[in-house]
Amino acid sequence: MQEFLTAINAQLSSTGVVSFDNSQSLNIEQSYATVLGGDAFIQVQGIDAAKFLQGQVTCDVDEINATQMRFGAHCTHKGRMIASFMASKIDSDTYLLKTPADNIEKLINSLKKYIVFSKAEASIAEDWIAIGLSGPDSESVVSQVFGGLPTDNNQKVIKDNIHCHQITGGKRYEIWLTQNQAQDFWQHCNKLIAASSLNWQLENIRAGIGQVIADTTEKFIPQAINLHEVGGVSFTKGCYTGQEIVARMKYLGKQKRHMAHFSANGTSLAAGSNVFIQSNDKNVGEVVNCVTTSNDCCEGLVVIIDDALSDTIVDDSKQLSLKFTPLSYV
Repeated sequence: MQEFLTAINAQLSSTGVVSFDNSQSLNIEQSYATVLGGDAFIQVQGIDAAKFLQGQVTCDVDEINATQMRFGAHCTHKGRMIASFMASKIDSDTYLLKTPADNIEKLINSLKKYIVFSKAEASIAEDWIAIGLSGPDSESVVSQVFGGLPTDNNQKVIKDNIHCHQITGGKRYEIWLTQNQAQDFWQHCNKLIAASSLNWQLENIRAGIGQVIADTTEKFIPQAINLHEVGGVSFTKGCYTGQEIVARMKYLGKQKRHMAHFSANGTSLAAGSNVFIQSNDKNVGEVVNCVTTSNDCCEGLVVIIDDALSDTIVDDSKQLSLKFTPLSYV
């Protein structure tokens, strides 16, 4: 990836943020292109790839095809998410899972424990890159390159083995392609502003797409981050690792914690950090993802006890008061 980033005058930070010389502040009102340098890919390939994944992940792998992608997660036997991901089918027996790069070793090591008896292999796919396009002008770029647009969330179009996925939260498209294809594709984005990948993280947060990172692995069940709301959990496909706990929560349990969107006057809160009721210092939730926006403000997602939303909620430093706004799908 570094060769591609150098060619387009971009920098990758130690925390996985891609930036350009003109992308110091966030502005998602503009049409922009960015490189999702904080993500990485796992390739699952072989004649048993679909069967193997179907028994290991929360989404219905049979629904992933030439026109559809899915969000999903891989869980422990206790239903806690080891990792969340976005999955797309590359050819008849090959799937790619995109997940935060800092958590990829945890995911690949867990998958390899189960794949030994399958006619399939799981490996880190270092040759693949994800590019995010957002805003009204991104539609013309996608139409020019692919000859058409995906028509709904989670849909995709393909041309020359470049995969374009429509993402929840507006006119947003996630492009998966190899490093050899990336520089040529980037030339089509010249009508878009080259922007920090933090813009894409902010749009995911506002769209209610939570991601499990290294600091939150095995903390949440899929429903806690609303994975079922974005098509990432199937309750009809049959058994997979952790399925009994996930299904029990839907059919027999009463879920008391859900993911909520918040903003605060202060810099980004750490994923996995706790939030509290100000009046009695009760721990009522954990931060999923958060980014600093502008003017020393931040926005994020937090899994929080439902009944606590009527109280004043503060961060673990007791300095920031969280303001909550509804997610679009709730």
